Amino acid sequence: MADSIGDSINDSITETITGAILEAFTGSLDGGTEPTT
Repeated sequence: MADSIGDSINDSITETITGAILEAFTGSLDGGTEPTT
């Protein structure tokens, strides 16, 4: 159980980091405007 919880936490962190990087990258391509979510 602890392993699965740790895996979901790691997945959430990875998705958050990846999303932030992608948003920053696409934002810079769009001229540096922050995307509104």
